[in-house]
Order: sequence, then structure tokens, then C-alpha cells
Amino acid sequence: MKIKEHLSRVRLGQPQRHANITLFPLFDARQFDLDYQTMDPSLMRGDLEINEINQGGEVPLLEAHNRVDEFILLLDSEEIKGAKQNRVLNTSILLPRRKRTTIPVSCTESGRWAYASADFQPSGNMMPKTARTHKMKSVTTTSAKVAAECAEAAIPMPAPACCYMSDQSEVWHDVADLQAKTHVHSPTSSMNDVYEAMREKVDRFTDQFDLQPKQKGVLILKNGEILG
Repeated sequence: MKIKEHLSRVRLGQPQRHANITLFPLFDARQFDLDYQTMDPSLMRGDLEINEINQGGEVPLLEAHNRVDEFILLLDSEEIKGAKQNRVLNTSILLPRRKRTTIPVSCTESGRWAYASADFQPSGNMMPKTARTHKMKSVTTTSAKVAAECAEAAIPMPAPACCYMSDQSEVWHDVADLQAKTHVHSPTSSMNDVYEAMREKVDRFTDQFDLQPKQKGVLILKNGEILG
């Protein structure tokens, strides 16, 4: 289905407002046949395991093991914490049932490269909008460059995960910028440390908004301008 056609079937709910933020809940009455789990509860239940790609680890690649007979959806820019350093997803991925999949990621903790745990757990964080936009642009550029080079050389495309690499230096710069803006110091330059320091304040703000029954999405405005 074309995006324009899909959006024509989405309706706005009643707005919710707090401070300079307005949220419109989005609804779609259609039923979809695809059932899937999401990442955080799957990790917490043990239905999903995410580990370093090997014992030594590689910054841009991890291994995700879907252990159940359902699809599991990983969303672009969701963060996971643990193992050798915290990471965020470089793209959204629907993990096949009972399969191991190599997934492309970016580091959000530049000052650590040592095991804090054997595997990853959810941090509950999503990368901030500006950093997410920067990462998406660099991933798109990499993907297009790889495709063009393979076409010119008449060679097969590499493994899918290798086509979704970010500009890691830019990601680290954005994490450092987030620390500066929030006045939060992290000894390992961890994005999660910033969120933990701000957790109570953020929770008080988000508690002002309610999830509506059968809500499928949200439109967010700041000072009347659409954020996403």
C-alpha cells in the first residue's frame, strides 16, 4: 500500500497538551494479520537474546537470537545496554521466527569497551530526534554507496547488516552534545547515563499524556510545529 493511501485512512484523536507540547493520538480501524512482539518485553522474557557478534566484539554488528515462534520487531534507534558497550539500532528490523540475525548498530557509550554483562538488556531509551535524524542520513548514504559500488563492479551485495552502517563519529558527537545540553557528566560518555539522570523529570512530563485504547501512533507538535 502506498504511504499516501495509508495515511488517508488514519484519523486524529483529541489533542492532549502539556506545556509547549501537543500530542494527537492516531487511530486506524483496519486489522492487520501480522502478529509480532516488540524488543523490550521480548528481552525481559528471554524470548530474545542480543549478544556481541563474537567474544571479541565488533562495534557496528550484534547477533540477535529470536527464540520463539513469533516475529520480533526491533525499532530504529532503540537503545540496548550491557555487553561491551551500549548500542542503538541503525534501522528497523523484523526478526524471523527462531533464527539468529546479524543486526547493524551504533555505539552510544564511547568510553567503555569491556563486558558489563554477558548479553544486552533494554535501556528503555530512544535516541533523541536530532541524533536519530543524523544517523538515518548517514545510514542512507552508506546504503546507497554500497549499492552503487556493487552495481559498478557487478558483484553481489554484501550481507544486509553491512549495508546499514552509520557515521559512528557523528553518533558520538551527538551523544556528547546531549551531555552538554543537559549538563550531565558520564564517565563513559553514555547516552543512557543522561537518560537516567533525567528520568524523574522526563517521567513527570510523559505522565501528563495518556495512551488511548486502540491507539496506533502519535503526532507530536512543539510550539505548534510538527516534530514527528
